[in-house]
Amino acid sequence: MNKVKLVLAVLSLVLVGILASGCMQISQEVKVDREGAGMMVETAKFSPWVMEMIKGFIETTMDLGGGKPGQEKISPENYFPEEQFKEKAKQMGEGVEFLSREVKEFKEGMVGYVATYKISNIDKFILNPREEEQMTKKPGTDTPITFHFRKGKRSSYLTIKQHFEKDEKKKEEKMEKESPEKEEITPADEEKLAQLIGMFKGMRIQIVIECGEEIETTSADWWDKNRIILLDFDVEQLLSRPDKLQTLSRMEKPKTKEEFRNLLQGIEGIKFDLNEEIEVQFR
Repeated sequence: MNKVKLVLAVLSLVLVGILASGCMQISQEVKVDREGAGMMVETAKFSPWVMEMIKGFIETTMDLGGGKPGQEKISPENYFPEEQFKEKAKQMGEGVEFLSREVKEFKEGMVGYVATYKISNIDKFILNPREEEQMTKKPGTDTPITFHFRKGKRSSYLTIKQHFEKDEKKKEEKMEKESPEKEEITPADEEKLAQLIGMFKGMRIQIVIECGEEIETTSADWWDKNRIILLDFDVEQLLSRPDKLQTLSRMEKPKTKEEFRNLLQGIEGIKFDLNEEIEVQFR
């Protein structure tokens, strides 16, 4: 394995660990025009200590690859090599072209990138492609999302498909059979909650679909003007309201998607669309 491939392999493992540990923000925004083409912009921000972790792994990998300490200067450009974005473009479908990757410094010392991709045909584009056995129940950056476009005389039409795991219905049936449980937040829980807030400070994940200039009608749960929110998970905001969490703990467990959807209404810090298919009419 050459040095570049070795670095990419290790970086992939590191990023998986980062996603599970917080201290990062990631936003995916897909823009679809009235002709069925578009763009995808992915913005990722990492805290200083995460960047130090990545730097350490890169230095170690270079040593394993035959390099000598100090032989090559480590810069922010090395943290996010263009090769990984070009490879991602191939995975996202035919006609997806990698345009640019800009490494940037953000507020509060965060460092990350803004990657831009061109989509020639939204029907062939897959956001977050994964193997079938890796599909998950809830929306996230590991949920494959596909699109079907139709052009009308006055409006354009888009179907957004979220590919959740196939046995979700069986799990819902199991939930209905389980008796509801109510739990109280104890002082020990509040202490753990404070620790979690510190651990996940600033963590946020967003997936947004932007359709033309204006959405006329849609079956999406969360939308405004021309933007549909599939996922907006602000962990710090969610955990910073223990009173809200305590209210949730006193409620009965939701048995269906509809009950869960209603439960999320008014809860700041979390929005996600549970619809497997979302219809959009826009212009």
